[in-house]
Amino acid sequence: RKYREAFVAAELYIAPDPDKVNMKQVAPMLDVLHNEYVHNLFVAICRVVEFFTVMASKDSTCDVVNTHLNQAGREQELLKLLVVPSDDVKFAVMRTISAVQLDQLDAEELEFLIKILADTRNIAAGRTEE
Repeated sequence: RKYREAFVAAELYIAPDPDKVNMKQVAPMLDVLHNEYVHNLFVAICRVVEFFTVMASKDSTCDVVNTHLNQAGREQELLKLLVVPSDDVKFAVMRTISAVQLDQLDAEELEFLIKILADTRNIAAGRTEE
């Protein structure tokens, strides 16, 4: 939800001359995002979401956070990141989704996951060793 702001902050961070960064620039569509700092941010966000998802059954505070994440559309937001051209981001998304209890996935999310698997041409490519 704060993607544009995160993108601009990353651009400022890597810019040789931050004064020349257009603060009103439009962030690229996710499928053409090549800023590694934003990729790393998405991976970190996935790890945080994964933590609360996994720990929900072990800690009441994590359970409350997990419930809020589920109600806020956690899976839909994560699934949107699968178009980012980064194996690290895709791996983090799928690892996080795999931690979600099946009863928290609705039919549309399951259908989308099945479509992704059906459209995958080479499952041996990328970070499958993990």
